[in-house]
Amino acid sequence: MKMHLETFFLGKGEPLLFLGGASSPFGYYEKFVNLLSKHYKVYFFNYPGLGKSEKPKSHSLEVYLKAVDQVVKENNLKNYYLAGASFGGFLALEYAFVYPGNIKALILFSPLTRLFSKIKISNVIRIALTQLQKWQAECPPMTQNVFTYKHFFGAVGKYRHSEFVIKLEVNPKHIAKNIPILVVLGDKDKLIDSSYSKQVFEKHKNAKIIIIKGGSHDAFATIGGRIIKIINDFSKGI
Repeated sequence: MKMHLETFFLGKGEPLLFLGGASSPFGYYEKFVNLLSKHYKVYFFNYPGLGKSEKPKSHSLEVYLKAVDQVVKENNLKNYYLAGASFGGFLALEYAFVYPGNIKALILFSPLTRLFSKIKISNVIRIALTQLQKWQAECPPMTQNVFTYKHFFGAVGKYRHSEFVIKLEVNPKHIAKNIPILVVLGDKDKLIDSSYSKQVFEKHKNAKIIIIKGGSHDAFATIGGRIIKIINDFSKGI
């Protein structure tokens, strides 16, 4: 399957593969990825069916895991950081469970462990757009021209990513026990059950949990610099 890959390398650093949310195109993460690329060589690809990546015949966890593995192998990634936001966090956990070999550490931003409820796609859209409006009002430099409504509606309407994602819930037994994990959660997350996420990860001695006070589902979008510092402090201890 053809995957559309973006690479960023503004400074010297180790490789980091960034997995985005279920229906968010690259543009949504561009500002944060540029900050991240000052410290790491960042790889970002659009999921099957998004952007210029080939459309899959169906959406399943196996399809997404194979897509990640394809990118890892084609770019010969070794001893790399695997980062994921929201659904990307869930996918990173599953990938590390199935293919743990070359991963140096996991970095998870508001990982999808479970939703507050099995809500409808229309409600997912409503919550996402409400958060987007709030981000634009509170921190225009990080959100201006980065993410548009048509991107979200197009992804959900055409590819049904969210219909697949809302059925997912992490299996605590699928959390790799021998890989260091950084988990960044927002205590004001309205989409992911952060309290449950904290309970899941605090049982693993290799996991470091950071709670962002007042943080929403995608806190990195408004406080990118602070998140970068958290990541760098974590990586120094590995």
